[in-house]
Amino acid sequence: QQSPQSKATSATETVSADAAAPAIPAKCEVKEKSLHPRYVTVIVPSVVNPNGRAARLKAISETWGCQARAIYVVHDVSEYPDAQANLLGDGTSVYPKLLVVPPEITAEEGVKRLYHVIKEVTESELDPDFAFFVNDHTFVIPEHACCYTSGRDPREHLYAGHAMRNKVDAFAFNSGAAGYFLSRATMQGLVDRWGQHDPSCITEGASKWHQGNPGLLTAKCMSEALNAKAIDTRDVHGWHRFHAFGLIRTVTGHVDEWYQNKHKDLDEFLGPDEAHHHKLGTLYECCSAETVSFHYVEHSETAALYRIMEDVK
Repeated sequence: QQSPQSKATSATETVSADAAAPAIPAKCEVKEKSLHPRYVTVIVPSVVNPNGRAARLKAISETWGCQARAIYVVHDVSEYPDAQANLLGDGTSVYPKLLVVPPEITAEEGVKRLYHVIKEVTESELDPDFAFFVNDHTFVIPEHACCYTSGRDPREHLYAGHAMRNKVDAFAFNSGAAGYFLSRATMQGLVDRWGQHDPSCITEGASKWHQGNPGLLTAKCMSEALNAKAIDTRDVHGWHRFHAFGLIRTVTGHVDEWYQNKHKDLDEFLGPDEAHHHKLGTLYECCSAETVSFHYVEHSETAALYRIMEDVK
């Protein structure tokens, strides 16, 4: 065990050596016990600051992306050329992988793209137990994502993230920004219902709003056709694991009013909450020690957060 003096010296040496720190590889191979991973993280394009996407994807690949088995959804391999040889279905455990959307689906067609992505992940040789759907502004803590799936059966439905509600809808939905898990059974159920043209799962003729928020239509399909509903994913203290804002705004509670309003009257879907009434917590009550994700995290913040987490392990 180090003395206080030796600890201080080590910290100083670490800081002074930062400039000479070796570069982190842009891709790596995950040692899997089987071809089918416990979970993969599917990363769709963020609609915020698209010009910064390349830098965010690079930062993810150099930090949490490998351990979380990142799959980048792209419309062209030029969006992340470092992984152009690692396509979904390549038979390897090298990450990140690219899932290339066919040219007939444009970047503006978010509903068709999400349908295609879920179908491709479900039918791929990876056949993961679970898939965690996020966008490239999301910061993921892979160990906590893995822990969240521990003990869960992929043959049962799971739709788990940060639950909210719209007043006009008869179901709760999970924030796409905070990310949400789908089980193998739920993904397969969606693909089946879409193929059967279930009236609760229609993807044709979606509005521009839904094209930018396709998860709302997916939530409707899951709730009405599969009985796979958004669940309360908070920990035993009632503190959230999945966050739709960055660390500082989440801690201080300085989040948008629309976001706060979508937590009203959640008792109808998630059950009564006498302690918090499903309101967002602040300060030490903001975030579970088992937090899985934060959002609005740019590339430099991703690098900093990951470095700090690695240093304190």
